[in-house]
Amino acid sequence: MSFIKRLLSADFRRALAAEAAADYATAAKAYALAGERAKVGEMHLYLAERTTSVEARLHELRAGVRWADVESDQGRSVRRRIARSLFLHVRGTGVISDNDRSLLAEAAALFESAGDAAGAGECHELAGDETAAADAFQKAGEVDRLEAVLAREETRRLREDRHKDAFSEYQLQLAAGARRAARRSLETALAHSPDSEYRRLLEQLDARILEGGRVTLRIAGESVSWVGRFPIVFGREPGFAVRLRDPGISRRHAEVLAAGERFILRDAGSRNGTFLGGIRLETSAELPLEGEGEIGLGEFCGIRYRAQDGVLALEVIRGLDRGVRVNAATSRFAIAEGAAQLRFTEDDGRAILSAASGRTLDLNGVHAGQPVELLRGDIVELRGGEGAGSVRVEVV
Repeated sequence: MSFIKRLLSADFRRALAAEAAADYATAAKAYALAGERAKVGEMHLYLAERTTSVEARLHELRAGVRWADVESDQGRSVRRRIARSLFLHVRGTGVISDNDRSLLAEAAALFESAGDAAGAGECHELAGDETAAADAFQKAGEVDRLEAVLAREETRRLREDRHKDAFSEYQLQLAAGARRAARRSLETALAHSPDSEYRRLLEQLDARILEGGRVTLRIAGESVSWVGRFPIVFGREPGFAVRLRDPGISRRHAEVLAAGERFILRDAGSRNGTFLGGIRLETSAELPLEGEGEIGLGEFCGIRYRAQDGVLALEVIRGLDRGVRVNAATSRFAIAEGAAQLRFTEDDGRAILSAASGRTLDLNGVHAGQPVELLRGDIVELRGGEGAGSVRVEVV
């Protein structure tokens, strides 16, 4: 419509007056009657800028798009302005959800329909789609921005490769029994990609780690605790190697010290006494544990001991915890009738298991190299050569 025809149109004049009065809703209707489609789109853009509701703003912007034709320069200009408004809206609130990414895709499509490839590239860049952003910047001839996007994409790809490689290493090391190395690899994967699944796996692994020189193994249906750190404390505290719940047991009742391959019993200031062969020990007094015998703790609890070849075997034979068994030594143990050896690391007391000569070791159903670090919940199968049966060891 020519300028003269516009001035002669009552609808156009009414639209101009409403726009001047900032009555954009009335102006939009009048421009529509006058056939000024691009101006209708512009009025919806103004209405969007003045609303405080997110839903209402998006509604007005989308209504404006329907009136802004791509065939006219004015319509394409309005589309670019609407696309820019959508882009700024998402950038202001941050890309948090799929809905935000959907709005950016909508804005990018508007920029493209208006012939603004650089604007579309900005939308893809904000959405994190570096490939689409690079294509758009290349189309726009934006060389510097193209190179920046490609550099970021290469960095992202390298970071992704690193965390995938680290996670693969974690899986292999975990299955092979190299649990300390597996934890380091999982930490590396988490550092390169703060994935919640990596964090969950790390927490699960930490909950299964055995430290402090103690592990409980179930072999042939019997559970025995193996201890490689001294003193071995008897008392009510949950963290002690031999926890006893009988009345009259002190919090820290007595303890066993190691002197080379010899073991020494000492009362730890108990109220109800520590007895060896029926003789009560004075507070802090020490007596050697030799051969076989019985330790009495208070009135109700009795523990049978056997000291042989550098290993101290303890079994609660009287009291509430009757049946509890503990084996202790300062060096390695032969377990499962010699099918394997168990030792503890010097630094943090992690349990390390290796099969005896002539046997192979399966860890959780997978053949593993030796030695393996044990975790709570592990199942070890010790398989022998010809004529030798397998032994199942469960880590409790």
